[in-house]
Amino acid sequence: TYNLGKSMRKTIEFSNLVIKFGKNGLLDSFERRFWPLLTGEIKIKRGELLGYRFLSRKLAVYDGDVYLYGRLLKNLDLKARQRWNDLRGLYDTDATLSSDVSSVFFLRLHDHKLIIIPEQPRSPKPSEFKSVFRKILEDDWRRQYKNAVDKYLRERGRKNFVKNERSEFSKKFEKEYPFPSVEVKPIGS
Repeated sequence: TYNLGKSMRKTIEFSNLVIKFGKNGLLDSFERRFWPLLTGEIKIKRGELLGYRFLSRKLAVYDGDVYLYGRLLKNLDLKARQRWNDLRGLYDTDATLSSDVSSVFFLRLHDHKLIIIPEQPRSPKPSEFKSVFRKILEDDWRRQYKNAVDKYLRERGRKNFVKNERSEFSKKFEKEYPFPSVEVKPIGS
């Protein structure tokens, strides 16, 4: 926790965010497989449906290091099943309150250092960054695989693979477009 003034007390969380594409690291595939995916809304089901969105994502060079920085916004609908008031007492309800919370983040690209500054309670934490990055990267891989399968079969005038053809195709695709892995390793707060 760092005190940045009277009412500006913030916790800063440090982690290693390790993203790999097979043997290649994040920098090797950053422009082609990572940067373009940081747009739009990302929906993740974790007991309840949460929506995430990257805001003002940018790249900057500071002291020779390249950083990706911005905000990760989390939208959650808080659901109340019961409420209390003095007139009615405890009663059932289906009330919801939409809440948007965000964390400022800095990702130093060459060594995977992720610095997160949660701005409010329930703001995205390192585990949520992992979930969001994993979701967008795996969804992209599946989309690319499906497109490659469709193209392959269309070029051959078929709708399905024959015998061991899918296995061979998948091996070749995986070599050209390895499945992503995402890990977050805390290094202290």
